[in-house]
Amino acid sequence: MPFTVEAVDTRTASEERLRELHRLHVQREHDEKPDDPPVPWERRLEGWRRPRADADLRHWVAWDGGTALGTAGSYAHATQNLENAELWVWVDPEARGRGVARDLWTPMFDHFEADGRVRIDTFILVDRPEEALAERAGLKRVYTERLSRAVMAEVDRGLLEEIG
Repeated sequence: MPFTVEAVDTRTASEERLRELHRLHVQREHDEKPDDPPVPWERRLEGWRRPRADADLRHWVAWDGGTALGTAGSYAHATQNLENAELWVWVDPEARGRGVARDLWTPMFDHFEADGRVRIDTFILVDRPEEALAERAGLKRVYTERLSRAVMAEVDRGLLEEIG
């Protein structure tokens, strides 16, 4: 089934489109960090409608009619580190294998190449489908980051005082 990819300006996009994009973001965030609570709609909408002034934030969405199949986003600082951009792509597991991720990466690469950005940074969980796509696109792993979490109520305060 065909799909389309479009750039979405979250400052002006319809609430209907943004609610669908929010649904996909909640799904992505749950996939990546299943123990975190979802970002509330109102908070996400506020961030989308009034983005930081010092940042070039971009969003692309793969649509099948009114359903978001995948989403891509980028952040580039508007006045510093002008050669760098941070990117991410996520595709609904039900839509994988249809070329959605590839079609989302392409406009991001085109945009940042035209903007003079020569380095990109992306977050990919180890042993995930995104890892193979990034490798095929020529990206290389520069470092691996470990994420650790603690429940504050379970933290040993005495141990913290000993090491602090």
